[in-house]
Amino acid sequence: MVGAVERLADEIDQLADLIVAEILASVPEYEDEPVAKLLLRPFVRQNADEVMREFRGIATTTAAARNVALTDAIATGLSLETIERTFQIGRDRFRARLLELGDGEDLAEPLARLDEAYETVIAAVRDEYRAVKERRGGD
Repeated sequence: MVGAVERLADEIDQLADLIVAEILASVPEYEDEPVAKLLLRPFVRQNADEVMREFRGIATTTAAARNVALTDAIATGLSLETIERTFQIGRDRFRARLLELGDGEDLAEPLARLDEAYETVIAAVRDEYRAVKERRGGD
């Protein structure tokens, strides 16, 4: 029997496209930042790969997602709140789709890993974003 995590892996590209569409529809700041908008799909796809590793219980530092988020935010002028909202939308979509695919499966462990990974990434992004902004004089 194939579990929900593996079924999700089979549709990860489609889910990434849906997440990008939802972010663009609900986070208007991307309209004013064409470079960030262009980088959004690769960012979401990278994040999706790390989420799948988390779901499978494979250790990951989530460094790639954090680094891409910081680079995008600082290089394009996206606010910290925008980056946090972007991550939240991704997390919510992954949670919802995994639960849909779960069909009664016990998903407590992979969902807990997902939540913990997102909390860790958001805390790191928040700290590093503020540190970079401070070094740059708050620009």
